[in-house]
Amino acid sequence: MHERPELAPVGFKEWSSVCAAIGAGRQRIVLRKGGIAEGRTGFSFAKHDAFFLFPTLFHQQEESAREVFELGDVPVEEESIPLRYFVEVRWRGEMRDWEAVQKLEPLHIWKESVIRERFDYGDEPGKGSVQLAVLRVWELAETWRIPYHRSYGGCRSWVDLPEIPQQITAADLRLIDAPGSDDQVTDLLASLLASVLANSGVNVSV
Repeated sequence: MHERPELAPVGFKEWSSVCAAIGAGRQRIVLRKGGIAEGRTGFSFAKHDAFFLFPTLFHQQEESAREVFELGDVPVEEESIPLRYFVEVRWRGEMRDWEAVQKLEPLHIWKESVIRERFDYGDEPGKGSVQLAVLRVWELAETWRIPYHRSYGGCRSWVDLPEIPQQITAADLRLIDAPGSDDQVTDLLASLLASVLANSGVNVSV
């Protein structure tokens, strides 16, 4: 049995299709370069160890993914945002070797061209990188819908959420099962990451 996480009013902006894939157990990692709002220090998963997935709309989602996943509740820009999943970061690191990033393909639904664009963005040729986080995923008993606020917009990864309603508690969270047990998935990820990251030029935080 896994100890339930402490809920925190922090959201991580991600495509709604990716949120759906994570909720379905198909995807267990996120790869992020970071947005303009991250500033000079750049993006890092070290900022938050646990957070709500904050689904966003993006008109090229279907063209940018190898598989199609959809949320039952679609986020409505400038109206309401459905928060259904809370995740914990099990492992995080900065990937600086493109061949290593390519080998992570079985663990996500993005097309290679999307990841390559993120990897190279803002960096000198041959010196790209991307931030990686391996997740444990929990589903809320009921979707938490929050009103849209202008502070959620823009090119940012993290958003501050309203106070969490009293009826939403960690006790009601349900662990999302990927194929096999959570421990088996963790072992698989650890094995793959160990082989991928060996001598690959990566900064790791556990």
